[in-house]
Amino acid sequence: MIKFKIIFVCVISILIFRGSNCFAQGFNWTYSWRLPSNSPTLFIGPYTEMVNIHDYVDFSSMGFAIDCCKYGNGSANNFKNGIMVEQWYKGNYSFTVKLGFYSFTSDFNGETLSNQILKPDSTKKIIRDNLLTRFSLSVKNKNIYDISLLAKSRLFDTHASISGGINCMIQEGIDAQKIEEVLNKGYEKVIPNTVELGSMTSFIVSPIAQIEYDIDLGRGKYAKVFANTQYTFNSRSQITDWSTLIFGAGLSVCFGIH
Repeated sequence: MIKFKIIFVCVISILIFRGSNCFAQGFNWTYSWRLPSNSPTLFIGPYTEMVNIHDYVDFSSMGFAIDCCKYGNGSANNFKNGIMVEQWYKGNYSFTVKLGFYSFTSDFNGETLSNQILKPDSTKKIIRDNLLTRFSLSVKNKNIYDISLLAKSRLFDTHASISGGINCMIQEGIDAQKIEEVLNKGYEKVIPNTVELGSMTSFIVSPIAQIEYDIDLGRGKYAKVFANTQYTFNSRSQITDWSTLIFGAGLSVCFGIH
């Protein structure tokens, strides 16, 4: 009986010992069952991410006059590209740094207004007519440098993970243009007008939450598919509240560094 207990303890110990080595990279594999075996815990690779952006701002409270109408919330879509570094800790946890670069143009739709104009009819008699004019605002964010710091935990020893952290955006430049479109037949035209937005915040901080799944690509490399969301902590404008909600989804390929 004692002999069987000793064998049982030995078998369990071997399985636990081997399992702990399997999880060294966050995957259920290892370079060699012969110990000692060195496997990388630091990975680096490029990533690309599609971002869907929603801006919330009241332009009437900013330092320029747009007295034609009110503007709705802005929206934009674009791709962010960059590089990420991931350091694994004890197989189930990791710390990630993402460095990215992108730009986007948010479009804010305004109201369509009707104005009366005077024009001659076929008998050269002056009549009144309604002139429909639609307004919109285009805000171009030229260069955004993006830094994310994330801490990750695997879910139930699967390759799925959740992570959270802080995202920092550094915006280098921003331009705005008011667009007036005359819709009446025979009067159609587009009139752009450059707008000065005033003092903008150059450093924006956002909490970020992310879910991801790691895919084993073989020895010393893996792919990562992920989705995240973030909401700005501080206003993007220094003179009014300007919040931005961002949804992202992307792909990365990581390579081990010995």
